Amino acid sequence: MSHYLLKEFSYFNRKDLWSKKQFLIALGIFLIWALPAFIIVFLYSKYFPNSAFLCGAITEGIGPNLWNFIGSLGLISFGLTLIFSKNIKFLEIISVKILSTTFAIGSLTFGLLLGQWYFLLTTSNLVWWIIGFLGVTSGLLILVIFLCNLVIWYLLFLIAEENEEKSQFLNSLEKMHFIFRFIIGIIIISITSVLFTQHVMRIENSSSKIVVNFCDTVSKSKQ
Repeated sequence: MSHYLLKEFSYFNRKDLWSKKQFLIALGIFLIWALPAFIIVFLYSKYFPNSAFLCGAITEGIGPNLWNFIGSLGLISFGLTLIFSKNIKFLEIISVKILSTTFAIGSLTFGLLLGQWYFLLTTSNLVWWIIGFLGVTSGLLILVIFLCNLVIWYLLFLIAEENEEKSQFLNSLEKMHFIFRFIIGIIIISITSVLFTQHVMRIENSSSKIVVNFCDTVSKSKQ
């Protein structure tokens, strides 16, 4: 049995599972979304604390429910792609589009939250222990968001086309017996898309409470 399992997974090599070049490209895309978001928060908190437009843009920009919903669809379509990529081409296309959108939204959210975290730590009039508590909890939240977004990118990397050809990962995966692809896909659909999404939603719901009060905090600090 162990020999059979080793044979099934021997189709994969390192290039199927990792690419430094693609990671650097993804990092660039991440910064393209995150840096402008951080700058918007910085401008609002430093120079335009009374701007209703910027306040609304920041509040609306952080959409945990949208991120989790689209991410859930991406994870489900990813699992289906692993199962049926050999027969249904459009599942791969759908998964790539959805995961790309999820990665962009997550990068934007990260930049906005990072900007708020920086403001609260550097200019807030709160007592030191509250600042410390918010700094640690919000920092952990931002780290979790970054890691979740990194997982989204990695799934995207595994199935994204290379030079208009099917990814090496999917080519190797399709050499496996269908039952293994089915098991892997079902695990991702039933466990990851449910438990992962519920966990992130709990964290994002707590972060949204901080976001709602962020504009008030900025206004009070400028008075």
